[in-house]
Amino acid sequence: MQDLEGYRQEIDRVDEKILKLLNERMGIVKKIGELKNKNKSSVYRPERERAILKRLCELNLGPLNERAIEAIYQEI
Repeated sequence: MQDLEGYRQEIDRVDEKILKLLNERMGIVKKIGELKNKNKSSVYRPERERAILKRLCELNLGPLNERAIEAIYQEI
């Protein structure tokens, strides 16, 4: 059985991965925004947002519930 410090180190490693992936995602989002701006497209697409959330909720194996996933993705 792992001790508290071991679990905290695991969380730290996961947090570092999450941060790296969020920054990677934001880089892609910026490129999409630039492309949409160049093409004079609408930046916000609610149907795309719904499709992302639906896909993620279907992929989710827990313990996050759909409400938590939606809250997280509303922020990012």
